[in-house]
Amino acid sequence: RHEEEVAAYMRALQVAPGHVEAMISLGISYQERGALEWSATWFRRALEIEPQNASALGGLGQVAGSRGRHEEELDLFQRADAVQPEDPWILGNLGSALSRLGRNEEALETLRRCLSLNSEHIEAREIVARLLGEAGLHEEQYRELKEVLRRAPSSVEAHGQMGMLLLDRGDRAAAF
Repeated sequence: RHEEEVAAYMRALQVAPGHVEAMISLGISYQERGALEWSATWFRRALEIEPQNASALGGLGQVAGSRGRHEEELDLFQRADAVQPEDPWILGNLGSALSRLGRNEEALETLRRCLSLNSEHIEAREIVARLLGEAGLHEEQYRELKEVLRRAPSSVEAHGQMGMLLLDRGDRAAAF
Protein backbone atom coordinates (compact mmCIF):
# COMPACT_ATOMS: atom_id res chain seq x y z
CA ARG A 1 0.00 0.00 0.00
CA HIS A 2 2.85 2.30 -0.96
CA GLU A 3 0.58 4.85 -2.66
CA GLU A 4 -1.55 5.26 0.47
CA GLU A 5 1.55 5.59 2.63
CA VAL A 6 3.04 8.27 0.38
CA ALA A 7 -0.28 10.11 0.22
CA ALA A 8 -0.49 10.19 4.02
CA TYR A 9 3.02 11.62 4.36
CA MET A 10 2.31 14.18 1.64
CA ARG A 11 -0.84 15.28 3.51
CA ALA A 12 1.28 15.66 6.64
CA LEU A 13 3.70 17.86 4.69
CA GLN A 14 0.82 19.99 3.39
CA VAL A 15 -0.26 20.64 6.97
CA ALA A 16 3.29 21.07 8.28
CA PRO A 17 5.66 21.75 5.33
CA GLY A 18 8.82 21.48 7.44
CA HIS A 19 7.94 18.19 9.15
CA VAL A 20 11.32 16.43 9.01
CA GLU A 21 10.04 13.06 10.23
CA ALA A 22 7.50 12.92 7.40
CA MET A 23 10.31 13.64 4.91
CA ILE A 24 12.47 10.90 6.42
CA SER A 25 9.53 8.49 6.33
CA LEU A 26 9.02 9.29 2.65
CA GLY A 27 12.73 8.67 2.04
CA ILE A 28 12.50 5.29 3.75
CA SER A 29 9.31 4.39 1.91
CA TYR A 30 10.85 5.13 -1.49
CA GLN A 31 14.10 3.40 -0.50
CA GLU A 32 12.23 0.22 0.42
CA ARG A 33 10.73 0.19 -3.05
CA GLY A 34 14.04 0.80 -4.82
CA ALA A 35 13.20 4.34 -5.91
CA LEU A 36 16.59 5.65 -4.83
CA GLU A 37 16.40 9.05 -6.52
CA TRP A 38 13.12 9.88 -4.77
CA SER A 39 14.49 8.47 -1.53
CA ALA A 40 17.60 10.64 -1.74
CA THR A 41 15.47 13.70 -2.56
CA TRP A 42 13.45 13.37 0.64
CA PHE A 43 16.49 12.68 2.84
CA ARG A 44 18.20 15.77 1.36
CA ARG A 45 15.11 17.91 2.00
CA ALA A 46 15.12 16.78 5.62
CA LEU A 47 18.81 17.67 5.89
CA GLU A 48 18.14 21.16 4.49
CA ILE A 49 15.99 21.76 7.56
CA GLU A 50 18.01 19.73 10.10
CA PRO A 51 21.59 19.30 8.78
CA GLN A 52 22.54 17.14 11.77
CA ASN A 53 19.60 14.74 11.65
CA ALA A 54 21.18 11.29 12.14
CA SER A 55 18.25 9.42 10.56
CA ALA A 56 18.37 11.51 7.38
CA LEU A 57 22.17 11.24 7.21
CA GLY A 58 21.93 7.48 7.65
CA GLY A 59 19.15 7.12 5.10
CA LEU A 60 21.14 9.09 2.55
CA GLY A 61 24.17 6.96 3.45
CA GLN A 62 22.23 3.80 2.66
CA VAL A 63 21.17 5.25 -0.68
CA ALA A 64 24.80 6.13 -1.50
CA GLY A 65 25.86 2.58 -0.57
CA SER A 66 23.13 1.10 -2.77
CA ARG A 67 24.50 3.14 -5.64
CA GLY A 68 28.04 1.88 -5.02
CA ARG A 69 29.25 5.28 -3.79
CA HIS A 70 31.00 3.91 -0.73
CA GLU A 71 33.19 6.92 0.11
CA GLU A 72 30.06 9.07 0.24
CA GLU A 73 28.29 6.34 2.24
CA LEU A 74 31.16 6.29 4.73
CA ASP A 75 31.18 10.08 5.07
CA LEU A 76 27.44 10.20 5.76
CA PHE A 77 27.58 7.44 8.37
CA GLN A 78 30.57 9.08 10.05
CA ARG A 79 28.56 12.31 10.25
CA ALA A 80 25.58 10.39 11.66
CA ASP A 81 27.86 8.69 14.19
CA ALA A 82 29.19 12.07 15.32
CA VAL A 83 25.61 13.19 16.00
CA GLN A 84 24.41 9.93 17.58
CA PRO A 85 27.47 7.88 18.62
CA GLU A 86 25.73 5.12 20.56
CA ASP A 87 23.26 4.06 17.89
CA PRO A 88 23.68 0.40 16.87
CA TRP A 89 21.96 0.94 13.50
CA ILE A 90 24.40 3.72 12.59
CA LEU A 91 27.40 1.76 13.88
CA GLY A 92 26.36 -1.36 11.96
CA ASN A 93 26.09 0.61 8.74
CA LEU A 94 29.32 2.49 9.44
CA GLY A 95 31.15 -0.80 10.01
CA SER A 96 29.67 -2.23 6.84
CA ALA A 97 30.80 0.81 4.83
CA LEU A 98 34.31 0.56 6.28
CA SER A 99 34.50 -3.13 5.33
CA ARG A 100 33.38 -2.40 1.76
CA LEU A 101 36.27 0.05 1.49
CA GLY A 102 38.75 -2.54 2.79
CA ARG A 103 39.28 -0.76 6.10
CA ASN A 104 38.79 -4.02 7.95
CA GLU A 105 40.44 -3.21 11.29
CA GLU A 106 38.33 -0.07 11.67
CA ALA A 107 35.27 -2.01 10.54
CA LEU A 108 35.89 -4.73 13.10
CA GLU A 109 36.34 -2.18 15.90
CA THR A 110 33.17 -0.31 14.86
CA LEU A 111 31.10 -3.48 14.56
CA ARG A 112 32.26 -4.65 17.97
CA ARG A 113 31.11 -1.30 19.37
CA CYS A 114 27.77 -1.94 17.68
CA LEU A 115 27.50 -5.41 19.20
CA SER A 116 28.36 -4.11 22.66
CA LEU A 117 25.23 -1.97 22.38
CA ASN A 118 23.02 -4.54 20.64
CA SER A 119 24.20 -8.15 20.75
CA GLU A 120 21.22 -9.14 18.54
CA HIS A 121 22.49 -7.20 15.49
CA ILE A 122 22.83 -10.23 13.20
CA GLU A 123 24.16 -8.41 10.13
CA ALA A 124 26.97 -6.93 12.23
CA ARG A 125 27.83 -10.39 13.56
CA GLU A 126 27.89 -11.82 10.03
CA ILE A 127 30.31 -9.12 8.87
CA VAL A 128 32.48 -9.61 11.97
CA ALA A 129 32.68 -13.33 11.19
CA ARG A 130 33.67 -12.63 7.58
CA LEU A 131 36.33 -10.12 8.65
CA LEU A 132 37.75 -12.55 11.20
CA GLY A 133 38.02 -15.18 8.47
CA GLU A 134 39.72 -12.76 6.10
CA ALA A 135 42.21 -11.93 8.87
CA GLY A 136 43.00 -15.64 9.28
CA LEU A 137 41.42 -15.77 12.74
CA HIS A 138 39.46 -18.94 11.99
CA GLU A 139 38.83 -20.05 15.57
CA GLU A 140 37.33 -16.66 16.40
CA GLN A 141 35.39 -16.77 13.14
CA TYR A 142 34.05 -20.22 14.05
CA ARG A 143 32.89 -19.01 17.48
CA GLU A 144 31.23 -15.94 15.95
CA LEU A 145 29.45 -18.05 13.35
CA LYS A 146 28.21 -20.43 16.04
CA GLU A 147 26.82 -17.41 17.88
CA VAL A 148 25.11 -16.10 14.74
CA LEU A 149 23.55 -19.49 14.08
CA ARG A 150 22.40 -19.75 17.69
CA ARG A 151 20.69 -16.37 17.47
CA ALA A 152 19.53 -16.63 13.83
CA PRO A 153 19.40 -20.29 12.74
CA SER A 154 18.23 -19.36 9.24
CA SER A 155 21.13 -16.98 8.47
CA VAL A 156 22.12 -17.91 4.92
CA GLU A 157 25.29 -15.83 5.23
CA ALA A 158 26.41 -17.65 8.38
CA HIS A 159 25.65 -21.08 6.93
CA GLY A 160 27.64 -20.22 3.81
CA GLN A 161 30.61 -18.95 5.80
CA MET A 162 30.49 -21.95 8.13
CA GLY A 163 30.42 -24.35 5.18
CA MET A 164 33.47 -22.72 3.63
CA LEU A 165 35.29 -22.68 6.96
CA LEU A 166 34.59 -26.36 7.53
CA LEU A 167 35.70 -27.21 3.98
CA ASP A 168 38.94 -25.32 4.58
CA ARG A 169 39.42 -27.40 7.71
CA GLY A 170 38.95 -30.54 5.64
CA ASP A 171 35.66 -31.51 7.29
CA ARG A 172 33.62 -32.09 4.12
CA ALA A 173 30.88 -34.05 5.89
CA ALA A 174 30.17 -31.25 8.37
CA ALA A 175 30.41 -28.65 5.60
CA PHE A 176 27.71 -30.38 3.59
